[in-house]
Amino acid sequence: MIEQSALHILLGSLWTYLLISLASVAVAKGWLMWRRSRVETADAFDSPRVFAALVAAGALPILWTGSSLIHSFEDPDAWVGMVGIACPHFEVFPGAELWAAILASIALIWRGVVRPARILGTSMLEERRRGASRLSEDDPLAQKLRRLCQQHESLEDVADRIVPVTGIDTACRTRGWLSPRIEVRCEAIAEWDESELVGALLHEVSHRHSLDPFRQTLVFLARHWNPFGWVLESERGAWRYARELNCDARAVARGADPLSLASALVSAARPAEPCHHLHSVGLDGCGADAIETRVQILMGYSEKPPAQLPSAGSAGWMLLSGPVLAAALLPHLIDGLPLPVHSIWLWAIGG
Repeated sequence: MIEQSALHILLGSLWTYLLISLASVAVAKGWLMWRRSRVETADAFDSPRVFAALVAAGALPILWTGSSLIHSFEDPDAWVGMVGIACPHFEVFPGAELWAAILASIALIWRGVVRPARILGTSMLEERRRGASRLSEDDPLAQKLRRLCQQHESLEDVADRIVPVTGIDTACRTRGWLSPRIEVRCEAIAEWDESELVGALLHEVSHRHSLDPFRQTLVFLARHWNPFGWVLESERGAWRYARELNCDARAVARGADPLSLASALVSAARPAEPCHHLHSVGLDGCGADAIETRVQILMGYSEKPPAQLPSAGSAGWMLLSGPVLAAALLPHLIDGLPLPVHSIWLWAIGG
């Protein structure tokens, strides 16, 4: 009977995962829509709460279900009685239900784990295959870039993480998860004037300080962890665009010339590219309409500079830690077994 109960535990976990997934997406969608309706400017959608909501919508179902599953197997004897009470006539697991549960679990694992891992792996392999390489320190372009960094206080602090490279198709990008580096294509160093380079670099410094490659990868994974994650696609795009707007504003606040940054943005722009990258973020690639809006905003900064934006710091991670800890601990504290919905279903069909 314990073996049969274990099968019921697994099916109950599947029901739990789907229900928590649906509930978390519904709550996140409702709150994010309300949030977007309240902001006065697009850049205001970039907030720690928005980031936390996008990640939590994908992370909570897995954490809650996993914690419930662990708690269930801590006392499997309790399940024997529960299953018997729920439906005493079910001595074995119904064949059709078992195969449906197995196929559904395989599909969810493929979509939530295998598929995003393959996408990330393919992206990294393509980067490696392109053969991006760092210029020699004696190269005139490398010396020009180093001199620029030494002349600007906000760049001097991260000069060791700003590198000139060849073989990339993006003019300027921030790449890496925990200790990102800013890569600048050698053609951009040669063709852009110094004020354009400084503006582009200060934009990327803002991405680096916020660990945006890691955060955007986490948002990408969270979208796949939840089978209903596609519902939040509009909000994810709005958050990514708000990040770009805020990085523009922070670059100007750090001393970038807004018109030069706008010129660099237009030079780097390739509207056919997607707006986000899996393990890097770049100056270009947000679409023609979005780039036009960013240029107009930057032109406005030439007359009225942006106010100094407060640093979000670790607020997003702190806000995310609350629901994450709750999802991991509450199933143990409130005896959150995944059986109830499954038991009701068994009782309804078993009589």
